[in-house]
Amino acid sequence: MRLNRTIIFLIGVVLMLVLFYAQRVFVYQRSAFTHGMMVCDNPEDRKLYEADMTLHYYVEGKEYTSQLHGDTRLAYKELCVRYPKTNVEKGKIYSIGKFWFFPLLWLLFPVMLWGGFIFTKFRENSGVNITIERKCNN
Repeated sequence: MRLNRTIIFLIGVVLMLVLFYAQRVFVYQRSAFTHGMMVCDNPEDRKLYEADMTLHYYVEGKEYTSQLHGDTRLAYKELCVRYPKTNVEKGKIYSIGKFWFFPLLWLLFPVMLWGGFIFTKFRENSGVNITIERKCNN
């Protein structure tokens, strides 16, 4: 079997995506969810697009707070909060985009390095030959 450099690049990208989403699933499974509310510490901050705010949420009847820098349009609205089951104090606002898709930007750098390596290491028509042999024990 002969793999050209485009196939090798795509295999690497798929492997990076699988490992990335495996890590995201690992974090998601070890998280719990509740509802909370962001509160502006300074009323003047509501005029800004982003500000330092306090996230208030309850877990098993106990109130927890977390300092976050976020969008002021989210202030005083009910929000979904994700926190690690082992560390309830580290609550963060949960949204599908922020948790699953926005961190994909961190993959741009490894994909660029991988592409640079593959497309400079291998020539246009070169590739990798993979031979699978079957051993027979007699």
